[in-house]
Amino acid sequence: MLTPVRNIYMRSPNLSSFNTIGCNGESNIIKKIAVNVPPGEMITSYITSSTDYLDCSRATWKTVEIQLQDVNGNEINLYGLNWSFSLLLDVANANI
Repeated sequence: MLTPVRNIYMRSPNLSSFNTIGCNGESNIIKKIAVNVPPGEMITSYITSSTDYLDCSRATWKTVEIQLQDVNGNEINLYGLNWSFSLLLDVANANI
């Protein structure tokens, strides 16, 4: 139940470019997601900012680690519920 949670912070040590700082000094936040729906509804985030774009130009991944945390850095327990997200990769400058 995410009722007391106002924002979810998606963190990843694999994907982050370490250019965002969280409330507790974290530097691997890749997205702040507002919880603006009642319990049982789907949370979506369409708002983007300049910090949503990550430089992955020199990255190679076998796996991607994602953590969902509250404002205090506590991992959010989803109690076995399924969740998903989309990761879009695009070429920002083809002349590189």
